[in-house]
Amino acid sequence: MFLNINILLKRGGLFCMNDRLIILDGAVNFRDLGGYVTANGRSVCWKKIYRSDRLDNLTMQDMEILAQKHIVTDCDLRTSYEQSYWRDRLWDGVAHYDCHIYNEEDITYENQITTETVNNLINSLPVPQGIVGRRYQKILLDKTGQMALKRVFQEILSLDENDALVFHCTAGKDRTGLVAAVILLGLGVKEEDIIADYLLSNELYLFSIKHTLPTDDDLQNIIERMNLNGVDALSIQTIIQTINQGFGGFDNYFLKVLNFSKADLSEFRNKLTV
Repeated sequence: MFLNINILLKRGGLFCMNDRLIILDGAVNFRDLGGYVTANGRSVCWKKIYRSDRLDNLTMQDMEILAQKHIVTDCDLRTSYEQSYWRDRLWDGVAHYDCHIYNEEDITYENQITTETVNNLINSLPVPQGIVGRRYQKILLDKTGQMALKRVFQEILSLDENDALVFHCTAGKDRTGLVAAVILLGLGVKEEDIIADYLLSNELYLFSIKHTLPTDDDLQNIIERMNLNGVDALSIQTIIQTINQGFGGFDNYFLKVLNFSKADLSEFRNKLTV
């Protein structure tokens, strides 16, 4: 199954590259999560939530750009070692938060699934697709991963009207892709768009490195290469299936596992969609 160019262009979200891909000298996968259409006909806000790769090589010009975008929160999903060895370069007005998403203790996968998490399961968990899929499911079930996700959502909820947030790991794909998928799922974005946003990391590095935006022909080629049944797509589907099948949907995961309130859920959606 391949994405349909006409449908994507009509949606006006996925390939508004002049808005979505932020060209920086020191980061190659810095993107706006705005523009995606939700199930109830709303759209994810532009200039509110960004995803990125490593931020330790930012130039002064890069930092000026991010400050001008009113990005005041930097949620760092990397390990403690990564954070200390490759420190983020922080721009004016931004606060850095440790949101390391991997359990850094050497314990088995089974021991990381707490009794509390098991009690919140509605149905049996889907079988993860591949190594990456197993890693993603473990993050959703592991207390460390849940705490990181909760911190990101807390920071989103605390944003002022004109402020924005970025979350990132090293490559801006796996850990960042998981958090982006959970956020978009919570906002009601369609599964194929969530998968496509994840797959963009594979396609956009060259354009950002060259400091260019894709042409119409480039976009056509990108879309034709986006096989929703590919290995990467199956990995990201594990996130969606685990939350929908195992926990009975995002709302249950947000309320029962991450321990937010219904008021928080409404605020999250109202804050990030128009």
